[in-house]
Amino acid sequence: MMPSDPDITAARCDCNDQSLRESMLGAPPMASTPKAGPSRGTYNSEPGAYRPDDSVRGMPMPDPEEVKRFSAKLARFSRPIDQVIGVRSEPIRYYQTIMELKPTRRLVGEIAFQLDRRILDYVFSGDDSTSANSKARKKRYYGYTVTHIFDKIRAECKDSYGIPNLKREMAMRYRLEFLMKRLAPLGYKLELHAPFSQDMVNKFGLLSSPPERKTLDNFGLEDPRVLRMLVSKLMIFDDELKNTLILLDCLCLMAHEDGGPLFKW
Repeated sequence: MMPSDPDITAARCDCNDQSLRESMLGAPPMASTPKAGPSRGTYNSEPGAYRPDDSVRGMPMPDPEEVKRFSAKLARFSRPIDQVIGVRSEPIRYYQTIMELKPTRRLVGEIAFQLDRRILDYVFSGDDSTSANSKARKKRYYGYTVTHIFDKIRAECKDSYGIPNLKREMAMRYRLEFLMKRLAPLGYKLELHAPFSQDMVNKFGLLSSPPERKTLDNFGLEDPRVLRMLVSKLMIFDDELKNTLILLDCLCLMAHEDGGPLFKW
């Protein structure tokens, strides 16, 4: 259940009926049901979506028993969301090479930050995610966090005289409620994961600069399974790992449904 807000209870009392709200506001741009099959993002299942270095692809395959053991280990990094977004499988030797990497701790904070930005962008901008407005949105949402999203919604919906625009506020709250219902099956809980995301950013920091496209491709940094491998090497506490994987699942779903890359800079 979404947190109640006494400030606009009266304004919303006539708009609890789903069909009435949709007739007033229209359905949010995000699909109401998962789109099974290949992803439309950059980590999709189309041929050539990943392009690891040829030296990795060209390495001789290990013996069958080693492949069998590693395949069982790799299966631990598969999650139900993969069936929704579509994840391409790479050669076993590729994943073995990835497992030998020493990832930066900042990757954890970046995943949490990217999901936070994605949620804010969806709630406040609807389906307007064009690159032409990316700088304006980044400046506009500076200092915003999902932890304080209800306060920010109220602030966004007041005019220069401080008078609230209740229709606009209801539309934003509707998008937030809709999104939370989409992410709930993945384990996301607003009251838990919003402050957790903020804690992870403060604890681990962010990537100092956006990686080059070649780096993203060669090291599989937009492959959910690779990211799970790397995150599992970084996290010490089981609870932090569990919740970080939930954040990553949610980020994958949102990127899949809005058709954008996993990481936006």
